[in-house]
Amino acid sequence: MLKRLRVSPEPQRDTHMAWRRFLRARAAGLLTCDFFHIDCAVTLKRVSVFFVMKVAGCHVHVLGTTTDPDGTWTAQQARNLLMDPEGDDSRGTG
Repeated sequence: MLKRLRVSPEPQRDTHMAWRRFLRARAAGLLTCDFFHIDCAVTLKRVSVFFVMKVAGCHVHVLGTTTDPDGTWTAQQARNLLMDPEGDDSRGTG
């Protein structure tokens, strides 16, 4: 059908600009998350800190700390964030 209408199946796009427009339009709702670690001199343990950053405002929220960051713990921290999107920092750590 596209050939019949002489329409190219792949329109030529500037994908870099399209991605930039996409990110700008959705920046208010985008979050990025990661871990960093701190080596505790008192307990001689590595403590992992799970944090989320709001892309639009560059606000960082620490979701929790643990010495064993497994998938179950990480998923629970993400659920906690979704239950309290305002970022109440009174939550405990794991």
